[in-house]
Amino acid sequence: MRKLFIGTILVSLLGALAIGAVLAWTGSTTGSSSAQAGSVSVAFYGYDQLSNKVVPNNQWIEVANGGLTNNGDIAVHVRADPNAGSVSTISYANSCGGAPYTDGAVNQESGSSVNPGNSADDLYRVYLRAATGLPDACQGQTISYDVTINVES
Repeated sequence: MRKLFIGTILVSLLGALAIGAVLAWTGSTTGSSSAQAGSVSVAFYGYDQLSNKVVPNNQWIEVANGGLTNNGDIAVHVRADPNAGSVSTISYANSCGGAPYTDGAVNQESGSSVNPGNSADDLYRVYLRAATGLPDACQGQTISYDVTINVES
C-alpha cells in the first residue's frame, strides 16, 4: 500500500510539473533604439605664414606650415603624399595674370595622429612655385591661395 501511495504521489507530481510547464505564461519585449555615428571634423591650428618670397625660378618655395585641431570623434592624421592636400584658386592682388604661371602643393611632415579634442602642430607644409615666365607686373604683389588639408583615420 505504501508503495502504491508513493507511486501515486510521484506520478501526480510529475504530471503537475509537465502540465505546469505547458501552462506557464511567458513574455518578451522588442523596442527600437538608435545610436549616433561619429564624424570627422578638423580645423587649422598653428597655421604659420612664412616670409619666404615667391620668385619666378620654377622652384618650390615653402610659404606656410601648420597643424590641425581635431573637433571630431575619431583620431585622424594628415593623409600621406601625394594626398596630403592641395593648393587652389591662386590669384594675385592686381590681376597680373600670374595664376597660370603659379602652382602649389602640400606635403605631409608628420605621421602623428591627432586625438579627438586635441591639437597638433607641424603636420604639413605648403609650397608655391612660380614659372620663369611670371609677368613683371606680379612683382611685389600679394598672392592669394586656398589650402585644403586631407585627413584620414
